[in-house]
Amino acid sequence: EGGTGTPTDPEDRLVAGGDAEQLRPAMALNTTTDKYLIAWTDDNSPGTIRAQRMDLDGNLLGIEFALTTNHVGAPYWPELVYNPTEDNFMLLWSELNGNTITQPYFTLAAYNLYALPLASDGTPSSEPPTLITDQLTYYPVTSPGYDLALNTAANEYLVAWQQPPGAVVSSVAQPHRVNGQRISASGALVGGQVTFQIGTVGSVALSYSSISNEYLL
Repeated sequence: EGGTGTPTDPEDRLVAGGDAEQLRPAMALNTTTDKYLIAWTDDNSPGTIRAQRMDLDGNLLGIEFALTTNHVGAPYWPELVYNPTEDNFMLLWSELNGNTITQPYFTLAAYNLYALPLASDGTPSSEPPTLITDQLTYYPVTSPGYDLALNTAANEYLVAWQQPPGAVVSSVAQPHRVNGQRISASGALVGGQVTFQIGTVGSVALSYSSISNEYLL
């Protein structure tokens, strides 16, 4: 679409298809090369997160490729951010880990939350992904349970996610709190986890302002 949001080309572009479901797309622009990277989950067994590059005119570049396969469960809900300083991307995703977390009023399935750097063309790092937490939960599962933002001043990321335990707020049981973790441009953990909010959490979104040097959660 153009700068006003008006479509510049009436034709749709088929990015992915096949017999399995292609779900939960994420997209980021490489501002150095002016090429998009699009990621999504492919429900073929074993589940994968796949990607496709695209130019500014919507033309596909090359063929789709795998970013990651399952480590403990099927990959779920990718998030992508481009880092112009490093000229690479950071991929964030979750996987069902087979555990459950029980607290008053709620028993929720637990997920691992991973981060993995990708090269400027989307090629995954050869290093294992960073495990950020194994306590992520969804309630409901249709809401984004995490997000990440790039701090351009510090050249690092902040990841925020929801996990138990929650609290009873105004006589309503809330299953979650929002925790955060800094990670470096290479995906390594920086410092320890912090808690931002307890209770009244439905979904998580995060952004960074280079003007105020602050995050908005």
